[in-house]
Amino acid sequence: MTNTSQFGFFNEDLTVSSSGVVHAVANATAGIGGLTRFDGVRWTGFNIYNYGLGEDWPFPSDNSHRVYVRPSNSQLIVNPTFGGLFAKSSTEWTDLEVGNDTVEDMLEDSQGRLWVAYPGNLAYYSKGNWVSVSDIGGKRIRLDPFKKGKVWVMSDSAIIGTNGVTSQVWRIEDFPELDPNSDQFKGMVVGMDGNIWIGANTINLPDHSSLIKLDPNRKTYRIYRYADGWRFPSQYIAPVAATRDGRIWFQYDSDFGIDDSGLAWFDGRKVRKFPAPFEGQMQWGGLPHAGIIDVEQRQTVDGYQLWTSCASRGIVVLNPKYATRRTKE
Repeated sequence: MTNTSQFGFFNEDLTVSSSGVVHAVANATAGIGGLTRFDGVRWTGFNIYNYGLGEDWPFPSDNSHRVYVRPSNSQLIVNPTFGGLFAKSSTEWTDLEVGNDTVEDMLEDSQGRLWVAYPGNLAYYSKGNWVSVSDIGGKRIRLDPFKKGKVWVMSDSAIIGTNGVTSQVWRIEDFPELDPNSDQFKGMVVGMDGNIWIGANTINLPDHSSLIKLDPNRKTYRIYRYADGWRFPSQYIAPVAATRDGRIWFQYDSDFGIDDSGLAWFDGRKVRKFPAPFEGQMQWGGLPHAGIIDVEQRQTVDGYQLWTSCASRGIVVLNPKYATRRTKE
């Protein structure tokens, strides 16, 4: 299992390289695990029991928290659980000395700089050193599709757009519709047109739940709310992906007792949902679980796939083109 399979069900983080190779964090059992790779044909395990068919895992943890492949040089970057940040070469791992045990997200910008975010720090790697940009920190980093070297970062209370020199910041308080005493940002993606889509809510206060479309150039925004009649599948919205067909993909959830949750897309007018099974029941086919941890895009000849990590149910792959065609039939 540890050298020929995914060997994990809580694949907390995924990354897809420009060539379509998928890496995922994975834990086989207590003391055994680390990382797994899928090249489109076979799985390769990074762990201490790969029996010569995988790659060694030299870290004291049996899992990893974050994984990323840099587009510029295909270098694998890993945050072993509570273990800092390491880059892999063909023969060894190099400690990048990030200064924190846990990294919440990492991304390479269009200038080839590696960015990291964790509570209290947003920084990029340049000439062997980390350059700190903001003490707001962050949980999610996304590329700006138009401005070279610019990234967008989400923390619980702020959205930051920065190129490392100048920054724009929107806080919860900048949206009068939100409550700074309770609401938090929950999910952020950057659309192909440069607009920022943000989820914000407070659990057990569904009327607060908002999907925000922010135009950073005009400094204007529009709010879509379930409570105002928008036909979202449920109250709570967290954007997870923006695709080239203009769709904003989001995880939706509901208050306890309603149990309406899953994955859906919104194109500004229509909504299409892929519901999770009621009360988390086991099912074959469809979205296996509402606990969506990560969504990554994998480009294909005729479009794209969404590789989705589902808590306790492993990885599921959605081909939106096929799903739409099948529905019409």
